[in-house]
Amino acid sequence: MFVTLLLMLEFNIAAFACSFPDSGFPLKDKVSWWLSNSAAVFTGEVMKLERIQGTPEMAVTLSVDEFWKGDLTGTVVVTTEIMPGMSCGYDFDIGATYLVYASRRVDGLETGRCSGNRQRYDPNAKEQVILLGKSKVPERKRL
Repeated sequence: MFVTLLLMLEFNIAAFACSFPDSGFPLKDKVSWWLSNSAAVFTGEVMKLERIQGTPEMAVTLSVDEFWKGDLTGTVVVTTEIMPGMSCGYDFDIGATYLVYASRRVDGLETGRCSGNRQRYDPNAKEQVILLGKSKVPERKRL
């Protein structure tokens, strides 16, 4: 019974932690919230996925195409939890391009499924890009 209670509590906390503001609000309000609560907002192609030893996290290396927030160069590494269905981690695929909202942590940037991330060519991401407005291009992409 004690173990069952702990598991229920753990899943309820995880569900609560990842419940705002991805539903019930207009997209315009969500994009505004995600933008203001992120340290970096950008689109980029996943180049590498690497498990971080001794943690339940994955390091995701992305080649930045454009950005709206953060002073980003050509490559960015964000961390996310490994079990997307069971945690707040986001499921990235090598070679796919994403719109990413990342927050600051002590050792870099992190993101998750409640951050507003979408595959770049998803209709929802296209709408978000329009709402974000004019983007910047990293120095290496301007050549």
